Amino acid sequence: MRYLKDDGLPAFYSPDFLVRVTQGKAAGIYWVETKAQQQMNHPNVQRKRKAALAWCEQINQLPPELRSGLPWHYVLLGEDTVTHWQAQHARLADLLDFARLRPVADASQQPRLL
Repeated sequence: MRYLKDDGLPAFYSPDFLVRVTQGKAAGIYWVETKAQQQMNHPNVQRKRKAALAWCEQINQLPPELRSGLPWHYVLLGEDTVTHWQAQHARLADLLDFARLRPVADASQQPRLL
């Protein structure tokens, strides 16, 4: 996938892992990027995140038979999250479902506070 780096130059990006979960509430195909905790807020990581979320949204607009019948999700995992879930002996599918990023709804879809 292409994205623009923070210096304005085009770059290519591919995920660290693609994980397919076929059972339970976590069923989906997960585009997973792992990062050292101190890199989580780096501008290029955030640009990749935005591009990957948009890409997953486009994939999810395809008919189910063209995307293995599963929704696609993007997961950006910092080392602290992985360490915490490992200590809890959690299942990978549960971690991915918990950590998947959701697109931010625009303000018109947000409920009013008053």
